[in-house]
Amino acid sequence: MISSIITIIFFLILEAFFSGSEIALFSINRVKLKYLAKNGNKKAEKVYKKLNKYFDDYIATTLIGTTLSIVTITAIYVQLLMNLSYFVPFLHGKEEIFAESIIILTLLFGEILPKSIFQYYAEKLVYFIVPALDVFRKFLYPLILIANVITKVVFFIFRIEAKKDNILTREELLDALLMETEGIEDLEKKIIANVLIFEKRRLAEIVVPLSDVVAVSSDTKIKELIPILKETGFSRIPIYKKRIDEIVGIVRAYDLVNADIEDVVEKFKKPIR
Repeated sequence: MISSIITIIFFLILEAFFSGSEIALFSINRVKLKYLAKNGNKKAEKVYKKLNKYFDDYIATTLIGTTLSIVTITAIYVQLLMNLSYFVPFLHGKEEIFAESIIILTLLFGEILPKSIFQYYAEKLVYFIVPALDVFRKFLYPLILIANVITKVVFFIFRIEAKKDNILTREELLDALLMETEGIEDLEKKIIANVLIFEKRRLAEIVVPLSDVVAVSSDTKIKELIPILKETGFSRIPIYKKRIDEIVGIVRAYDLVNADIEDVVEKFKKPIR
């Protein structure tokens, strides 16, 4: 009886690991992992490569592992109740009713709690999860192959097309853009290229120092604002209340078409969106 309880606990821990690992695999920040790998983190590099190569197999491993664990726990638990019924008359004939209590046990400790924990600590646990799943992947590989074959057969029977991975990398998309000669103007190319390489720009390159920001006080008159609009070429100018770091809105050039030059910009203030 003690061995049965120990076995149930063991497979409950396995179920918790597999179900938690499943949610963690989808919660891992792969961009951050790739960044760490590129910056010399050997563990991150190894894990990142494994995820890229075996991600689908890892998901299959977690699903198969969870299923096998639940089936084993249920079978042993039912057998344990049947054995106990010989010594505890109250259980006799009620084994099936008490057997349903295992659902609460597996749901709480094998699904809900581990998934919450693994999802929250996914980025820390990934260095343990992936190597462990790699071992189970090799051990369960025959079942994974069978599952893949069954999936392909079902897809074939119901004429379901597998989703193709046609995602372009940022670098591939940028190369394609720069090689394109028709339909895209040079200015448009430049704008799109800047968007694609935005992540490589330093903050200092794109942030305007507060001292260089063109803004006007809320009590500035329209006749004073017009020369600023002409000189800068801006269509919108920030409005501040007392200090330049206290921006309260913006004024748009086309809202001033019929404005009285003696009016103050506060009258034409628009909220910042």
